[in-house]
This record gives sequence, structure tokens and C-alpha cells, in this order.
Amino acid sequence: MIDLSAPSYPHEFGNYDTPGVACGVYVSGSYAYVADVEALRVIDISAPANPQEIGHCFTYGFPVGVFVSPPFAYIAAWYGLSVIDISTPSNPQEVSYIFETDVRDVYVSNSYAYISCASDGFWVIDISTPSDPQEVGYYKPPNGSISIYASGSYAYTTMVGLQIYENLLEGAKNPQSEINPSSFQVSLQTNQTINQDLTISNYGDAFLTWGIDESPSVDWLLEDTTSGWLNPGDSMSVTLTFDATGLNLGNYYDTLVVSSNDPNNPAINVPIQLTVYTGDKIFVYPSPGFARSGSKVLTFANLPDEGKIYVYTLSGSLVWKHSFVHLDKFYSWNCKNQFGNDIASGVYFYNVENKSGDVLKKGKFAVVR
Repeated sequence: MIDLSAPSYPHEFGNYDTPGVACGVYVSGSYAYVADVEALRVIDISAPANPQEIGHCFTYGFPVGVFVSPPFAYIAAWYGLSVIDISTPSNPQEVSYIFETDVRDVYVSNSYAYISCASDGFWVIDISTPSDPQEVGYYKPPNGSISIYASGSYAYTTMVGLQIYENLLEGAKNPQSEINPSSFQVSLQTNQTINQDLTISNYGDAFLTWGIDESPSVDWLLEDTTSGWLNPGDSMSVTLTFDATGLNLGNYYDTLVVSSNDPNNPAINVPIQLTVYTGDKIFVYPSPGFARSGSKVLTFANLPDEGKIYVYTLSGSLVWKHSFVHLDKFYSWNCKNQFGNDIASGVYFYNVENKSGDVLKKGKFAVVR
């Protein structure tokens, strides 16, 4: 490893002597993936001055080039292309191998691997299903191909000078991600915990890689996994654990950001609302409610399936009434009276009745503007 912090004075900062001959390297995250003629070696470079091998995978042929597109590494292995699962860096596993001749270099773009085969030219390999790569294109330049790079509709190869080839990516396959449900609204009693599933699907015709981040990160939400991959047509569920332990009564918000290699939907936001309430007793929160015009600042909680809410001034004048059906126990009010005007700051009484007109709860709350 070379320290380039002073470009005019590059110098060695750390090194690791591999057992074979290191012919190619690709860095991803805290790891360097080294094509070492006899194996792919995974080197932990989190401490650059002291790199350490943490795993390796022997493959057929002689690894001389490597390209990493998590969770896979693609190895130019002289006699073919090796696809290695690196989702566990300490235990990389070969998942497929396709035989070619004199493979010297590999480059991956979208769902294709481009491999240069010296005097035999280069092949285009469909890797949309990593466990079953397929040849889909071939070209033999007059001077062969010993290294390769792909960008947009062009491939750039070298053997004798630089050669550029067009239209290699026409008709490229793409993944198509879908997230279900598109949002969560969860209600829990204090100290209650519940699990719900988020399903990620790939409806495209290429391999999908995905990851989940929280924005912001919160303690009351936990995902059982935060990254993965899907073959075309596959789906998987991520278990979300909502935990109201130690939370105050009220509403809590978060957003899950699901990122993927879907070119049309590289990031999908999943809004989340958690409402924490207590027991079966009807109540209003928060009190006081700090009202802004049009905002829903007060919530009536633990309501029956059907009934009415009445709000009165301290002198007994009706301010607002509302009939409800199947509200999942909650109703949020924007603090406007029955004429659509903002109510004034102060203390108010409320009654909640069931569908038969029986008064289930009498209480009061405060509003501050």
C-alpha cells in the first residue's frame, strides 16, 4: 500500500506478502481483494499499516484479475471467469465458473461481465443470475485484448494500443425493485413489542443488490438484516421489530431508506410512524397541545370501533364534534372548531361516546398557540 497524502512524495505505508503472485487487486470498503494466481485472497486493510488476510478461496485456473460488485467478486482466472460470494469476507465461496481461454482481465457493468482473453478477443457474459453466468456476446479484435473497461455503450481494450468498441450494452438487463408495504403505522402500548415484515422483491430481469439505512437511526426500531441480494423474480422479507419499552406516550417517526442497483429506483423511502399509548383507557395526548394552523396536534387514543367525540369550552359551549367508525383506536384532530376556524388557547372538556350514545370518557386537555 502506497501513501499518497503527499502526491509529490508517494511512499510505502504497509504491505502484505501473499503466498502466490499478486496480479490484480480491487478495494471495496475495508477489504482488498487480491487475485493471487492460486486463489482470491481477502485482506483486511482497516489498519493500513498492518494489513491481514482474513479469508481466501481457491478456484480453477490462475486468478490474475478481479472486479468486486458486492456481494460478489468476479475473477479473471486464466481458464475462465469465477464468481465468488464475498458476503462473508472471512469465508468467500465460489458459486459458479464459466470456461473460456486465456482470460486476463474482467470488468463488470450492470448485469454483464466483460472478460479479455488475449489473442482470443473478449467475451460478454450475462451475470444477472450469478450462479449461472451465460455467454451473450463475443468479439475478436485484430490485435486481441489483454485489459478491458466498459462505460455506457462503449468498451475500451488494450493489446497493441487502445481500441474502442460500441453498442456492447444495448438491450442490457436491469433489476426492478418493489417494496411492500410502502409505509408503516404501528400502535403499541407502553413496553409492548411487535414484529412486522418488509418485503423486497425483484421484478426485473437482472440481479438486485439492496441495503437498508434508517434516517434518522432510532432505538425503537430494529431490522433483522440490512443488506442482501435477489435473483430475478425472487422476494425476501426483512423482519422489523418495533419496541415501545421505555418510550413516553405519543407519536414517533422514522424513515427506512432502501437503496439498490435498480437504475430507475436507486433509493426508496419507507415512512414509519409509531404511536405509543397506555392500557385500554381513553385519553388525549399531548396535553398541552402546541397547535399550529392546520396541524393535527391532538390525538384521541383507545377509542371504540364506532362512536362520537364532543369538545366543549369550560362554559359548556360546543366547540367541535366528530363521528368515527373503525379508526384503529386513534383519531388525530387539527384543533379547528366545527366552522373550520382555529380554536383559541385554553382548557377544554371532551366527551367520548360509543355508538349507543353511552358516555365512555369525560376529560379535559389544554391547547397552546
